[in-house]
Amino acid sequence: MKDRVIDRIKYVMDMRPLFDSQAVFSDESPQFRTPFQPKVGEDVTISIRVGVGQVDNIHIEIGKRRYLMTYSKTKGDFDYFTWTTHLGEERIYYRFELEVGTRIFYYTKLGLSKEHIEYADFLISPGYEVPRWLHGAVMYQIYTDRFKNGNPSNDVMTNEYYYLNAPVRHIDDWDAPPESMEV
Repeated sequence: MKDRVIDRIKYVMDMRPLFDSQAVFSDESPQFRTPFQPKVGEDVTISIRVGVGQVDNIHIEIGKRRYLMTYSKTKGDFDYFTWTTHLGEERIYYRFELEVGTRIFYYTKLGLSKEHIEYADFLISPGYEVPRWLHGAVMYQIYTDRFKNGNPSNDVMTNEYYYLNAPVRHIDDWDAPPESMEV
């Protein structure tokens, strides 16, 4: 009886921890892609984070090709897996496939799912660089067909009214970076 209890304890101790879907994370930031804005002809390393000991394998999928990712390190409660490739000129759309026992999960920009959602794949555009002033900025789409300046007499004038406790200004140089409004 004592031996069976010891065997049962060993079995339970050797079991994999429960899969924590909240521990899975990757994005297109410098923390999970190095270099952050890769150039044509450079090597790029892509990473993903999962809970310690919670997955059997992680593949990165590019189109119909699958590549096994390599365990990189454990930091705190997380295991990190990486994959490195040499970039050509073409864009790369990728997603992650996680094997957890007999289950398969996909990880895209929308998070974890049981099915691959193609339009949510991550993207690398070799040679594309975001201007430094745009890092961390919030973008608004302006549909120019709805805002054609058909009547310049109704353009906003400097100090015409206040917005966010500051006077508005007429914009002359539309190529200049936007000014900070401290919001």
